[in-house]
Amino acid sequence: MNMKKKIIGMLSLILCLLLSVSLVACNKNKHEAKSEWKYNDTQHWHECATEGHDDKLDEAEHVWDEGVITTPATTTTPGVKTYTCTVCDKTKTEPIAVLEKTAGTVSINSSYAPDKTYDKTPVAAPVLADCTTNNAAGAFSIAWYQKVDGVYGSTPLAATPVNAGDYKVVVKIAETDDYTEASAEKEFTIAKKQLTVTGTTVADKNYDGNTTANVTVGTLNGVVEEEDVTVSASGTFASAAVGNDIAVTVTYLIGGADIANYLAPEADVTLTADILDYAKFIISNSQFISGRGMAVDGAVDGGIINVGDNFTLFRASGGNLTVMVTAITVDGKNVDSVTAETKGTVALLLRGVASDTTIAAGDYLVKGNVIVKG
Repeated sequence: MNMKKKIIGMLSLILCLLLSVSLVACNKNKHEAKSEWKYNDTQHWHECATEGHDDKLDEAEHVWDEGVITTPATTTTPGVKTYTCTVCDKTKTEPIAVLEKTAGTVSINSSYAPDKTYDKTPVAAPVLADCTTNNAAGAFSIAWYQKVDGVYGSTPLAATPVNAGDYKVVVKIAETDDYTEASAEKEFTIAKKQLTVTGTTVADKNYDGNTTANVTVGTLNGVVEEEDVTVSASGTFASAAVGNDIAVTVTYLIGGADIANYLAPEADVTLTADILDYAKFIISNSQFISGRGMAVDGAVDGGIINVGDNFTLFRASGGNLTVMVTAITVDGKNVDSVTAETKGTVALLLRGVASDTTIAAGDYLVKGNVIVKG
């Protein structure tokens, strides 16, 4: 009897356990999920609302939206893009790479025209308004360079150019957070100032066998106030021969401490002057030759003496005479003409001199419209 009761008790206990398991399974299929979503980095789910249960209900992978940029990237710091799960509102972030800087650009406008003629004042410097740039916020700076022997130096000038020469100006826009550095340059010239002269004259001269002209320089024009510039001139006849209104070319040369900034006046080819038929002969000895005339020897002291020329004989004893050269010899040989450059002993035969005429050493003959008398 007791054994039977034990068996019946054990069977009852097993039945209760089976019933309990069945009820639990039934409740599990019927329990409700909590409303709040739970999630980790990859999934989301609802927790079971039944006390004591840790089941994950509605478990699934996150469904990410297209994302929004929550921190824009700059050229110095990375950005952030945030994605949100469309189911559970879980978020995740991804970095946005640092942006590359935009290449800076700058050009100097054609309206900036620094070319000028020397005037002792600095050239106008460009400003930002003279340039076109995509980075106006960048610091603006300029530097000047001079070309020497066809090459620009690597070291900028210490001051804005003033003196004549070839230069370039370099403008620079400094690097900023968004743009790289940019630069541009423009070449220009400060031209030397052209000088002029007014009132130059050329004097007539006695014939001397060369083309050198006697020039009196006029007024120099164009020198900037208080600068040290002087002018001189030389003249050249177009011909050394005797003549009237012979063209003379006058060439100017400037001097002084400040000539580097100036151009000498251009040659003047508008002037003329006369070369007069002049000659002078200084007598050393004389001898009258019967039937021929007075023979004198000496030296030509300027001009040209031709057979047939008329001269004035100036005598220390007084009483000037008009004579004609009827013959010329050099070292005893007949020639047609002589000049100061003639080598050898020069003798002239004169007609118009009486046999008793006194001629002393140092007396002289002069031909032509005399400018210079010795």
